[in-house]
Amino acid sequence: NERERLTRIGLAAFLLIVVWMTLVMIGVLLGGAAISNALSHDPEVVVIATGLFVVIAAMQIADGVQGTMLGACRGMTDNTLPVMITLVSYWAIALPMAYLFGFYLDYGPNAVWMGYSIGLVLAATLITWRYFARAHQTQTRLSP
Repeated sequence: NERERLTRIGLAAFLLIVVWMTLVMIGVLLGGAAISNALSHDPEVVVIATGLFVVIAAMQIADGVQGTMLGACRGMTDNTLPVMITLVSYWAIALPMAYLFGFYLDYGPNAVWMGYSIGLVLAATLITWRYFARAHQTQTRLSP
């Protein structure tokens, strides 16, 4: 019953996940080649996998933010718009972009993940906006 703290709590969660996922991103970037080499001895596979680890590392922050802020919205019982945001971001934006880049334009496996990343960044941005807009609304209603 401390709704006046929603913005501060949300900001703390946002900053914490950005810091944590930055560390994960660095770990994936530094360890991607070693993981690729451990999984395969085929030089071609290792090159492709190492490239994929770079793309996956780049989307870690957006992935962490969208998951955290989606959970925060659920905690405020705000489900309908956040779920619609994820549906549109992934199915209407990310999937067609992944197909366009990876298959239609034939840019390869990295491009498939880049298309997914576009939807992920969009979802992270819009869900974060939604959380803070809803937190502000809730706090405004409580003010005298």
